[in-house]
Amino acid sequence: MDDRLQRALDISNLIVTYNKQKELITEQFNQNLLYYYNGGQFTISIDLINYCDLLLRQKKESVILIADNNIPILVENLQVFKDKILENYISVTEKFYNDFSLLKSSRSISKIINE
Repeated sequence: MDDRLQRALDISNLIVTYNKQKELITEQFNQNLLYYYNGGQFTISIDLINYCDLLLRQKKESVILIADNNIPILVENLQVFKDKILENYISVTEKFYNDFSLLKSSRSISKIINE
């Protein structure tokens, strides 16, 4: 096989592998953002965190939130709920960043092209 063709094939395989790993890391990130509370599933997002914070500023201690599957869930201690989802969001986002940084640094397209 021609050396240039082999190099192109190697690069193509590397890109496919990189994209698959990126999809896997992203899916893991999305799964780790799921928070289960009182029979409901909530996807942690900046919007949910900010909404909880807004309700707390309105002196709400317990509220009804709509879970991902459109079920109303009573959150009896909103401060504890918000603290837990914020802590989870921060740790999951840090893990996502670290995993993605590791993936980016492990690419060796430049090595393949320069061979």
